[in-house]
Amino acid sequence: MAIGMGRPSCRLFGLALATCAFVTPIDASEPLAPPPAVVGEPQQQIRQDNAILGNLTVAHNLLVWPVGRPISVCFFPDQPELRQTFVDAARSWEGAGRIAFDFGSSASERSYRTCQVGDGSHIRVRFLNTLMGVSAGNSVIGTRALRLDPRQPTLNIASRSPYDGGARRRDLLSGTILHEIGHALGLPHEHQHPESVCLEEHLFAAICGQAARHGVDPGKHADLQRKRVELYRMLPRRLDPLPPWSQPYDVHSIMHYQFLARHLRGAERSPCFSSRPRGISEGDRLRMQILYPREDGAQKLFLQAQIEIFRRTLKVMGLSRRTGARLALIVERTLHQAHGAEGLRIPVDDLGLTMDDTGDLEELFASPVPPPLPEVCKAPAFAPQPRPSDNQPQR
Repeated sequence: MAIGMGRPSCRLFGLALATCAFVTPIDASEPLAPPPAVVGEPQQQIRQDNAILGNLTVAHNLLVWPVGRPISVCFFPDQPELRQTFVDAARSWEGAGRIAFDFGSSASERSYRTCQVGDGSHIRVRFLNTLMGVSAGNSVIGTRALRLDPRQPTLNIASRSPYDGGARRRDLLSGTILHEIGHALGLPHEHQHPESVCLEEHLFAAICGQAARHGVDPGKHADLQRKRVELYRMLPRRLDPLPPWSQPYDVHSIMHYQFLARHLRGAERSPCFSSRPRGISEGDRLRMQILYPREDGAQKLFLQAQIEIFRRTLKVMGLSRRTGARLALIVERTLHQAHGAEGLRIPVDDLGLTMDDTGDLEELFASPVPPPLPEVCKAPAFAPQPRPSDNQPQR
């Protein structure tokens, strides 16, 4: 596996895609909050640290929940009829590794635990009608949830379509919930795998042409679509000196975004295309067995191995001693909050980090210049045509 391909960027982009019916249906799932910051650091430094850690897979691998203890889940009061759907999806993940969820009483779907400040719930679920424009759901990654304000949700699910406002099909809703629980357990997006060719597969001429026909600026839409695919390719793994695990790319993973066949070079034969509905793949189960092994003591050995990869990563990146120590402390605090301090420290004094401060690391994380978009992306958008109604004659 090639490490360090291109020059990845740590600049973070939201899924600011046009809200219209032709947009690729995706399960938009990005962290709601950054990793914990070192108290007293200036805000600019905190943002930089969060950007670096947010783009290191090995840091994600250190955000797993401890095995042998149930993960407590509560629900915000809204739409209690959807709680059972969430519980059923969570039970599917339980069979993939040494994972157990605690939902409280299960006498009826309305009696699962309702969130209250101080109840100690690890994952706090909120159902909303709509969420962030085209987003169908989002979640923080793993134990990062422990650092959030206990009054706020850590996982959100939109119960209605982000495109037309209609009620979502139950199978699509279940798929979104499975995807977000995967994030809550520590999994990143699978289309970000270094073996993914999703960016190369995208037909931006088709994307721009469709955008123009729907009254959307094709250039802006294509640029956002490209950033979404490019920047969410596995930037973290590209920065790791050693692969956190060696599983091959799994297009059938529940953690893989869905892309329209007509927007891909190979259409339904594209290596980046998978159909809906689907559940947890065999690749997903294998990853869960690595993150949540059933053997006693195996998870601690995994975390210790990931700590060593994380330490090597800090050295390979050429960080200053001050920056490396600060990042190590942020990760270490999260580890200790979930697993305790025994055997899970992250020393950096023996890494030979430079004494000079590395500044904002903009040069290290500069984005490559993307290839130009096709000419059709420069065309103006057409005015969207109104749909026929009972008051308009059909032609």
